[in-house]
Amino acid sequence: MKEKKLIIMLSTYNGEKYIDQQISSIFNQNINMDITLFVRDDGSTDNTKKLIDAWGDRLNISWCKTTGNLGPGKSFWELLKQAPKSDYYAFADQDDFWYQDKLSRALSFFEDNSTPQLYFSNSRLVDENLSPLGDTTYDNPDAIKLTIRSQLITGTCQGCTMVFNSQLRDKLIKMSTEHMIMHDLSVIVYSIVYGKIYYDNLPSLDYRQHESNVESPVNKGVRSIFKQTYKRWIKNRGEISLHAKEIISNCKNDLSPEDYLFCNCLCNYKRKLKSKIYLLKHIDGISYSKLAERSFKIRLIFNLI
Repeated sequence: MKEKKLIIMLSTYNGEKYIDQQISSIFNQNINMDITLFVRDDGSTDNTKKLIDAWGDRLNISWCKTTGNLGPGKSFWELLKQAPKSDYYAFADQDDFWYQDKLSRALSFFEDNSTPQLYFSNSRLVDENLSPLGDTTYDNPDAIKLTIRSQLITGTCQGCTMVFNSQLRDKLIKMSTEHMIMHDLSVIVYSIVYGKIYYDNLPSLDYRQHESNVESPVNKGVRSIFKQTYKRWIKNRGEISLHAKEIISNCKNDLSPEDYLFCNCLCNYKRKLKSKIYLLKHIDGISYSKLAERSFKIRLIFNLI
């Protein structure tokens, strides 16, 4: 039987501090497959690329040809588009640490490979030295609500835990992503529409919380977090409504009635009071996070969605 192939897509940016540990955890996966580490550097000025190349005699490493600073979401999507043909694909962040059975456990969820399928999991929160912080990303599996409207309010699927098959990848790269917010949000949105999704509540990796982490709130006070959040609202105003419009354009006839109505109201809420009222009345209970729902309402009132 022909050996199955798996492409691990790694986007890096000034990641020299943790990249060796991450690649060592990828190297030590307990799975017998033809694995390629497909890397795109997003403009590093440190030794990240040299450290990765040093693994070349132990791992099959290939570099994405496109250059320039795209930001994490677009960099990962470029990897997705440019990746060689494979049976399976996985995203990898530069600063996590994969458990030895991450890939083998993920692939054990997959059924026949004829339909688009996505796996994602929980993760364990650790400090910069990989010491556990006593928590996981999701405390309750019920927090994972697989509707587009829920994901637009608060994305709950970490790209770094995702593994998916070639059928889903082939669907994803056909989508228009001009108004993509983050790669993992787009993957879960289109997987909800076209694929079968498996959630594993057991962590598959250690998710570092540190100052340079894109999402980490470590060592930030309430005032600092509020100030950062407000700046992000202003900087990203309009991105969700544009993304909703793109979702409709990509898969209008395949959306559930509820998701279509929600996305359509997001497209029109600035000029149609009826759409804004509908959204304000129907946000409660859509996601697992009351805080995210309140944040969404505030941005909606001030036309920042």
